[in-house]
Amino acid sequence: MPVCPNRSDCPGVCVVPKAGSTTFKTGMQAELARVGTPLVYEPDCNSVHCTRFPWPAWPAPDRLVRIVRHPVERVLSAYLDKKHLVYWPWEASFPTNASFADVVRRVTALPDSLVNRHLRRQTAMCGAPPSVPQTILKLEEYSVWRPWLLHELHWADAALPATPISQAVTAARVAEFYTPELRALVLKWAAPDLERFGYDNHTL
Repeated sequence: MPVCPNRSDCPGVCVVPKAGSTTFKTGMQAELARVGTPLVYEPDCNSVHCTRFPWPAWPAPDRLVRIVRHPVERVLSAYLDKKHLVYWPWEASFPTNASFADVVRRVTALPDSLVNRHLRRQTAMCGAPPSVPQTILKLEEYSVWRPWLLHELHWADAALPATPISQAVTAARVAEFYTPELRALVLKWAAPDLERFGYDNHTL
């Protein structure tokens, strides 16, 4: 996403669903309005999720910032927010009473093209040419990189909250929902994410 009014001052930013995307989009909405280039709402909608930029599409960025989240946390966050119940192809939809185990087993057995984007592997989204330099920012380290990102985007300090808004996925919740089998399934399935983004699969 081109998130600054002046392309020469702005890296491209990729933030996928369930990796702080709503927090980031809300900050972007407020910041662009502050500098006089507010986002444009689609007809009959006033949600940040159905806005578009007030300028034409830009070509591929010269550099990219990717905000990612550990797959173990991200899958559970999507389940707790009931994202497994919406926006699925009919052949891959879930019943309303699907358990976390049901969701994990199904998602990890499906190709990315049939997986809701809130649960899809992060390496299957945000394509960029290999020649474009990428900076990886882990949501778990938000407080560390937040000032750097605000500086890179030329945003006001208040544009992003001091901590991510969603704190629902705690260590206790992870322990409550994950069995060793489910954890192993997610880690094996998400191996491309773990490797690409530098996660140690024993750290969560």
